[in-house]
Amino acid sequence: ESVKTDSFLDFMRTQIEQRYGKGEITQSTAKQHMVTYNDLVEFGLIQTFNDLTPENITKYEIYINANGRCEATQYNFIKRLKVYVSLAKVYG
Repeated sequence: ESVKTDSFLDFMRTQIEQRYGKGEITQSTAKQHMVTYNDLVEFGLIQTFNDLTPENITKYEIYINANGRCEATQYNFIKRLKVYVSLAKVYG
């Protein structure tokens, strides 16, 4: 079940909560995904589905790097973002 909205962030948060509620992800995974969600909120350039452009994703990668996160953390943030982009495609 998904929420019909133009807000990617609302979609992502709802999906994290629903996936955890259904037991699809563990509590620690849900917490990690919420860290990525909160980071996207702070970043500010990716809010709607239309904001998910290659340019903004590149800017997000630069933002992650500029905040002093190690390469593995950068990879995990992008990996988690891709999970919810893929789910959004499934739900149309």
